[in-house]
Amino acid sequence: MRERKEDIAPLVELFAARYGERYAGGRPEIRPEILRRFQEHSWPGNVRELENMVRRLVVLGDEKLVLDELAVRGDNRVIEPQAEAPEEGLKTIARRAAMLAEAQAIEQMLKVTGWNKRKAAQRLHISYKALLYKIKECGIQDPRLAGAEKKPR
Repeated sequence: MRERKEDIAPLVELFAARYGERYAGGRPEIRPEILRRFQEHSWPGNVRELENMVRRLVVLGDEKLVLDELAVRGDNRVIEPQAEAPEEGLKTIARRAAMLAEAQAIEQMLKVTGWNKRKAAQRLHISYKALLYKIKECGIQDPRLAGAEKKPR
């Protein structure tokens, strides 16, 4: 991705359409500022990291959280504060942040356990059923099944 910045915009559009239909009831608009930040980021995790970031943007609907995460991941750019105060309440913001943190913890544990959901649930100290619910709620996909999505139906 670092050498092929021109591929970022079409990939963002593809992922936004995919996850918009699945989680947001339609394709969300990606503002030019967000697209520019995505194109400036180094993407050490390559396409999968970009896809996860777009999924978070669609599911959470909070550009600031996504931009903040890009900064934390080493973008080294200063993020200007938003001119407008958020219109949503602190509880909504906290719920979104908690969901993002849970999704990251679950994805990391699934990677550690080789996507063994039973082991991941045990290590996360939650039931298997709760883990399955959270995986669906957070939109986490098993990368081993990524090829199955691309096959024509």
